[in-house]
Amino acid sequence: MFPSKVDVHTASDHRCVVVVPITRKSFDTRIEEQTMSGSDTTNKKGIHRSVFNLLFPDEEDAPPAVPGHATTPTNSTPPTIEGVYNFRDIAVGPTMRPRFIYRSSNIKVATDLGMQQLADLGVTTLIDLRSTKERLSKGNTAIPETMADLHYPLFLADRTEILDNTVIEFLSFLIQGPRGYAELFMVVCDNVFLVKTQWLPIFERLASPPDLLKPICIFCASGKDRTGLLAALLQLLGGANSELIIEDFAQTAKELPTIDLQLLKDNLPDIQKLIATIKPTDENLMNIFASDPKSMELFLRAFHQKYSSVENFFLSKIGTFHVYL
Repeated sequence: MFPSKVDVHTASDHRCVVVVPITRKSFDTRIEEQTMSGSDTTNKKGIHRSVFNLLFPDEEDAPPAVPGHATTPTNSTPPTIEGVYNFRDIAVGPTMRPRFIYRSSNIKVATDLGMQQLADLGVTTLIDLRSTKERLSKGNTAIPETMADLHYPLFLADRTEILDNTVIEFLSFLIQGPRGYAELFMVVCDNVFLVKTQWLPIFERLASPPDLLKPICIFCASGKDRTGLLAALLQLLGGANSELIIEDFAQTAKELPTIDLQLLKDNLPDIQKLIATIKPTDENLMNIFASDPKSMELFLRAFHQKYSSVENFFLSKIGTFHVYL
């Protein structure tokens, strides 16, 4: 497969990433990162065009950090949703649309007031990344009729065999700390079937014209790992740089409730199975509940070394697509 050309059109407060195949004629052409501005490169609608670096999937000398353009956070004061934690706007930096995509812990345990607060933010779509088992057992707050409740399990997908479809294998990555997290995130990204069946429908929802898009909320159990990975990819597409993505991932550590490890060991069957199978130390177990910035840093480095850019990643898994962020 030939690499891709990435055109980024910026208009008002949104950014459209268009990934299209490159022809053989232009295959040997390396395009340095450039921004074309001025009257000659502005169309009649006032939309400026920028061209990113042409990054090849087999490039071995890729820089260690993921390129991006954002420099400052967009939303420093997260709104409050009663009954949940770790709720915030994923927009980091000036290139992303604020108040468009929110991330959260399990939104299904929000109080009735919390659901109303969510509706007041204009959210019309909930995207649940948890497993079917989690959906059936945790959270029963009534969803407003104005909201669509979509289910796309991200790690432990019920519709296919992901990581042997076992919680234990999933947790066995996390107990290893940052390197385990990075490896798990890469395993998930490398799964073509998962990306096509679970992620593509999410990104298709971002492919509508900007005036038709309504705010959405992505969430899992704690809004940490599954939500953190998807948020990072969306932030990359939105033009955020790696430093801001890492900072947003680490923010979760400040939002999570205090962990009583002994209580979890006594009451969580999955933790008990993990202890019986692998016999991790308490320090290893605490890694499961961590949100270490090093985890996201290592993942972004590995991701960039393998795929060069998030646009190339999606081109290799999905093909041509449009997304407004």
